[in-house]
Amino acid sequence: MDNKAFTLIELLVTITILGLITFMGFPSLQKMLNDNKKTEFEYYGKSIISAAKLYMQKEGRDIKELSSNLTALKNGTYEVLLSDLISGGYLEEYHASKKDLSCDIYNGRVKIKWDDQTNTTTYNYKLTCSDATKLYEKKYDQEDIIVKNK
Repeated sequence: MDNKAFTLIELLVTITILGLITFMGFPSLQKMLNDNKKTEFEYYGKSIISAAKLYMQKEGRDIKELSSNLTALKNGTYEVLLSDLISGGYLEEYHASKKDLSCDIYNGRVKIKWDDQTNTTTYNYKLTCSDATKLYEKKYDQEDIIVKNK
């Protein structure tokens, strides 16, 4: 007889190999998904900075002048609320690709600082987002985004 089918042992070995590959690949897949959330969070932060720059240009705000729409801080630094950027149409509200990630837009802010010595403007933002297991946070002068387990 000429049987061209798999034997039981060949099927078991194939299933075992597929199981091992899946078992070893799952942590990498989970890490990739978490990194995607962090990247999405970073891109929204860049959008916040762009919206703040547009706000300053379109509203005709001079960083050196005190304006009623900007909250003055110390040392020539001003603050724009994220909710003001959203309500003014400069920025869309954060809509994550995954439904479980939500951001606190009411406490989000952009600090705008003018440096007389270098003649430059610095934009820095504060934003906090979270999902069921992690907290994504960027505060004004942090170099990187902090990801914490809840």
